[in-house]
Amino acid sequence: QSMARITVPVHFDTLGDKTTAQSYLAACEEAIAGWIDYVVFEISGLAPAADGLRDALRALEPFAGALFLRLGSRFDDPAILVEDGVRSIGIDLGGGARGEGEMLEQMNRFAERIRPLDVRSHVYGLRSLGMAVAAVRAGFDYVGGDATGFDPETTDFLAKAIDLGRRFGQA
Repeated sequence: QSMARITVPVHFDTLGDKTTAQSYLAACEEAIAGWIDYVVFEISGLAPAADGLRDALRALEPFAGALFLRLGSRFDDPAILVEDGVRSIGIDLGGGARGEGEMLEQMNRFAERIRPLDVRSHVYGLRSLGMAVAAVRAGFDYVGGDATGFDPETTDFLAKAIDLGRRFGQA
């Protein structure tokens, strides 16, 4: 059975500071009770050493149907992040003035590193349908960015996603 999920982004620093973490978790306890199966927490802003990650994951587990990690484009070793409870590890290619060629290289390097791990993967910041198709072909489980997002020029909020599906089916 498939059900929609709500992704709640949370910066690692929010969970790394005891005072902030206590306030945040108290708010989660109040707001998320009864909705846990529908909530995916996505932790961003991880430092390369990932110190304190296990504690952050354990703190969020009671409130989450799933836990995702979002890494910056310069994060080198996703293997150190594989922990019980982490469903997907992803990379954010958005921001910066890099060209699509450089972004595709980074995306493919990340896909190669994540493939042997027992975890799903996701990629954000995809600017074009070609990049989205390349991400699916590289093995990413979830893709996102301008290429798949809402187009305000149309009333069809699924237009870009449907176009992606058509392009992938024809390629």
